[in-house]
Amino acid sequence: MRYLLALILFAFCIPAFSQTELNDDNWSEHVLVNNNKIVVLDFYATWCGPCKKMEPIMKELEKKYKGRVEFYKMDVDKNDLDDELKVKSIPTYYFTKNDDVLNKHTGAMSMEKFSEMLDKMLGGEALSGTTAKAKPTPSVSPTEVVDETWHKSVFTNDGKVKVLDFYATWCGPCKKMDPIMAELATKYKGRVDFFKMDIDKNKLDNEVEIKSVPTYIFAKNSEVLYKHVGAMSKADFADLIEKMLSGEIKAEPKEEEKTADKEEPGEFSDEKIKPIWNDYAKLNTLAWHAYEKHDDIQSLLKGIELAQRSIELNENYYNTDTHAALLYKTGNYTKALKVAKRAIDLAKKKGLDYKPTSELIEKIIDKM
Repeated sequence: MRYLLALILFAFCIPAFSQTELNDDNWSEHVLVNNNKIVVLDFYATWCGPCKKMEPIMKELEKKYKGRVEFYKMDVDKNDLDDELKVKSIPTYYFTKNDDVLNKHTGAMSMEKFSEMLDKMLGGEALSGTTAKAKPTPSVSPTEVVDETWHKSVFTNDGKVKVLDFYATWCGPCKKMDPIMAELATKYKGRVDFFKMDIDKNKLDNEVEIKSVPTYIFAKNSEVLYKHVGAMSKADFADLIEKMLSGEIKAEPKEEEKTADKEEPGEFSDEKIKPIWNDYAKLNTLAWHAYEKHDDIQSLLKGIELAQRSIELNENYYNTDTHAALLYKTGNYTKALKVAKRAIDLAKKKGLDYKPTSELIEKIIDKM
């Protein structure tokens, strides 16, 4: 009896190991640190089979490498992942040391394979994907422009993408976007030029038609590529920029290049959208039309903008489902999954049939 009691007490004295859960707000302060330790960040989801299979392996690894390696995890459904992480499927593991990414691995691994990777990193052996310690990039901020200078700064023929941020000092979403714009300006230094313009201090040109702030104008070689109204996550903003840099988003044909039979305003033109801007149902109908009838990225992005505006006016199952479908079609699978689950939650509250959204989730998961 005394021996059995000793065993029980010993079992309770063994420390339990489990990865620390991180989120959007604190992951970088735990993972990108200069403590001379290897850090493992595990991106997972509760519905992911391979992730569940890895749970006991991760606990064993944490026990084995206690004091030498720190283990963290992050739920992809509960967080808007930073664009610099580029997590497209799960499980994905990031290995870092002293603020530097050593390696990235996607997919489940055996205990032996994971241990082998960690042992090589602890021994200082280079791995595929290892990056040399980079010098800190000096931070860059968008350049302030005014009435007299913005045309000359934005509409140039130097081959660079230009971003012009129309803001106001009293605008809450604009303030929220300030650090994001600074980070993006730093990230894309040399490839994208960022500018900003205070709408209260300048008389805006009719050419830009700014109706609310923040509004972002994207231009290249003196042509407007895209216009976005409202705040965005850093990931979504970076995704837009990448599409412009790759040529996936191009300027609309100039008026003189359009044939006479195409003089009718386009279905997504300001002339068509303005009358329905405060009608959530009509906005959703047009957004769904973009999903069903279009494959080009400009139309799909316009559909996302319309769906987001519809949700802003009156969030419901239908416009949230539309938003998820459009995100899926643009390849933003992680966010599409998150929005689709939100749509199902809204449907359940109203007792609505959500079978189409369940089918969409299956398609999203197949792509991840």
